[in-house]
Amino acid sequence: MFPLRTCLIELLWGKQLAAAGSGAAKAAVTAQIEARHYPLLTYGILASTLATAVLVPDIWAALSIVGDLASTMQAFVVPGLIGLALVAGKHLATTDVEGSAKGSGLQRVMALLVLGLGVALFGNGILQRVMA
Repeated sequence: MFPLRTCLIELLWGKQLAAAGSGAAKAAVTAQIEARHYPLLTYGILASTLATAVLVPDIWAALSIVGDLASTMQAFVVPGLIGLALVAGKHLATTDVEGSAKGSGLQRVMALLVLGLGVALFGNGILQRVMA
């Protein structure tokens, strides 16, 4: 429960935590936010977990959706984004004698192709589960 509550605090009150900096100041702000919203966060997490358990009649359906979407993200979307980041940072670009980058155009196209395929498969996975 604690890790999920901490993640929700960072997600919902991230700007306040970023303004506090790091170290002891951030820990103090986090403790203050957690003390103020502890019951709401805890009972909200418990209620959403209970609602999910009651409303989803078959655990395999939920696991199948999570597996479909996570595997698509892991196999296509994340590598495409990493490829784009590497090409943008010129880490993958080879240089010729004059020092100009060559090959980055093809690498960028391939990274975009993998990313586009991942997004298409992600959408397909969602539509397949919704239509079923």
